[in-house]
Amino acid sequence: MQVKKNNSAGRFNRRVQLIKPTVVRDPITNEEKLVDEILFANYPAYRSENISSENENQDANLVTAKMRINWEIRYIPNLGITADWKIRDVYDGTLYTIVSPPSEIGLRLGYNLLTEIAQ
Repeated sequence: MQVKKNNSAGRFNRRVQLIKPTVVRDPITNEEKLVDEILFANYPAYRSENISSENENQDANLVTAKMRINWEIRYIPNLGITADWKIRDVYDGTLYTIVSPPSEIGLRLGYNLLTEIAQ
């Protein structure tokens, strides 16, 4: 028996902030600095941790110093998420950095974001 994946709105049980780094120029000193801008402050998301022992003997999984977490969010047209964006979990306040470009789920159903806990 095959289990169907739940893609309904009830699946998104967490709230996140999507944070984009932007360059701001100081008008007095003309210096550029990087400032985090919150684009979406309370966006629904689904969090899944890939903790499994089925592939632990592979070379890529021998060193697990950083915990990787997958986030699924709804599709937003022309959002342009890149690997330098951050995600803050509104529920517990943890900040995550996106480590790879987002992959699209289905045909504009959502994005799959691979993150690590920010240090």
